[in-house]
Amino acid sequence: MQTARENIEKALIKNHIIQDIDDIIGLQEIEHSYSNYVYIVNTKSGEYFCKYAEPRTKKSYISEPVSDRLKYEFEAVSLIQKYIKNTVKIPNIFFYDSDYCVLCTEVVPTWYELLSDLLLAGKIYKNIWIKLGESLGHIHAATYGIDTSLLSDKTCLKKIRIPLTYSNMWASQEIQKMIDLLSEDLIKNEICIVHSDFKPNNIFVDKNGQIIIVDFEFSHIGDPAAECWFFIGIYIHYIFAYPEKKYEYFRVISDFWEAYKRTFEKAWEKWFEKRVVQHTGVQLLVRLDGAIKFPSSQDDDNLKQLFRSAAEKIICWKIATLWVMQKLFN
Repeated sequence: MQTARENIEKALIKNHIIQDIDDIIGLQEIEHSYSNYVYIVNTKSGEYFCKYAEPRTKKSYISEPVSDRLKYEFEAVSLIQKYIKNTVKIPNIFFYDSDYCVLCTEVVPTWYELLSDLLLAGKIYKNIWIKLGESLGHIHAATYGIDTSLLSDKTCLKKIRIPLTYSNMWASQEIQKMIDLLSEDLIKNEICIVHSDFKPNNIFVDKNGQIIIVDFEFSHIGDPAAECWFFIGIYIHYIFAYPEKKYEYFRVISDFWEAYKRTFEKAWEKWFEKRVVQHTGVQLLVRLDGAIKFPSSQDDDNLKQLFRSAAEKIICWKIATLWVMQKLFN
């Protein structure tokens, strides 16, 4: 069986990026990827960002095998770039090779930092949250009502995303029934193109507030409300690591949400925010008790119980707005 490096090398030769292996000066593996084997490849002609996907994700958790995940990323990025017309920065794709399961893109410039690293270091740059809300809103607004046949495959959603974020967590029978209904909505609702993994690990920022969004392999035509909860829920969980910054993180959520609504007018509808809040409750539970626990979720039992209680109230439709939801954590 060929290794990730061997597949990347052969794909680069096949797609005329290099003539032979001797043109490669170095390969640096990026360790933070959960799904794929990712390398920055330095060649005589320049640097390239290469992803290799095996059928099962690298850190498999509970997901089922999906052999052509990177094909969905290639199709999604191609569509998004066609519709958004440079309003959102996404690395350009050089090629996708289905024979070797390799996607090759531009390298993110070195002066950009991964947002998750900044947050775990306790840094909150006030000038980027509005930009994040606007960028996500631009993608949703530009592709609203798009022909669903253009990006119809939801294999990654069904086999990876939903098993990771809507199942295998501690929950009462009543709560699990609500969670199951929400996961069914994710499959059924087809409103616009969604990234479906819009989190700090997939967002690069610079000190001027410019952002680059990466990793679109879970993208499909789906539910934008679920996209927002994923982002908001993760930020609420950073309170575990930095409880003293609680109000700063709530300010982040507010700035993001208001910018998003200004850019995507459908978010003003009452049903939309209510569903964002409800899905956020699921995100809180999965980060406490599910397959992708937040690193600090084991440290404080009292805080953990506060979050679990808040999540259950949110999931059961008892909270209708993000502003009211924040009061549960005071």
